[in-house]
Amino acid sequence: MIKRRKRDDPHQVSGLQPQRSNFKLTIRGEPCRKCAPEDNLMKRSKRKYIVGVVVILIAFASLAWTSFKSSFQYSLTPSELMRDETTYSGRGVKIAGLVEEGSYHVAGLENTFNVSDGTTMIPVHYSGIVPNTFHEGGEGVVSGKYDRNRKSFESTQVLARCASKYQAKEM
Repeated sequence: MIKRRKRDDPHQVSGLQPQRSNFKLTIRGEPCRKCAPEDNLMKRSKRKYIVGVVVILIAFASLAWTSFKSSFQYSLTPSELMRDETTYSGRGVKIAGLVEEGSYHVAGLENTFNVSDGTTMIPVHYSGIVPNTFHEGGEGVVSGKYDRNRKSFESTQVLARCASKYQAKEM
């Protein structure tokens, strides 16, 4: 271990205590801790600021992820759902297709109907009010979970797809 001689320390050579100033007094390229205590304070406050910003960003990202996670659902046709029914059973999915003619029945708020893509038909149960534009033969999108044991779809939301081209009624 090498001992420092007193003359190497600028504080010991002059016998004076350094005054605070805007410049850094350096010993062998390193800042003098006695001369610049405000530098350490500035470093600590910058570190606290950076840590605070990182914490806020992590909180915002986790909030965004948990908020949007529920809206990430697969949109499938009835044929795609039945092809991989074990994969999608019990998971939140959306099914898009046509409401079969003669399959729509209403009992109070209980709605049952079949959704088809022309080759495969899935029975759907929905408790609630359906949109006014929802009708037999029309396109619809249902969100919910497929129950493989009952071979039916338990819907939590029903949307009616409207025609992309509106035409005025003839009078």
